[in-house]
Amino acid sequence: YYDGENIPIKFECLKNILDNFKSITELKLDRLIIDSSSILSNKINIRHLNKLTIYNTEEKISLNINFLNLTSMYNLRYIRIPQICLPDNLQMPKQLETLILTECRDFHFD
Repeated sequence: YYDGENIPIKFECLKNILDNFKSITELKLDRLIIDSSSILSNKINIRHLNKLTIYNTEEKISLNINFLNLTSMYNLRYIRIPQICLPDNLQMPKQLETLILTECRDFHFD
């Protein structure tokens, strides 16, 4: 569980924190704000992750989950995220069993 307490963090700092834990199976991100000036050299890959939950949903601090390399997380079965965090071009892992979108706005099915 990571509570960002609405304090901006750089992508590389978050990546370094997560890299210290080799076998994270469940990750909950709450009130995570990424410093808008930060750049991530490589997407974050947590190979053992099977459950991802993101709680922060305010539009002004929305978190786009493109910083995670979801397609290479072969154990990922469950994602619960605010709809605003889901970009249009995101590729979901094939083995995903549960996707829960919270706080849906302007959601259209084609």
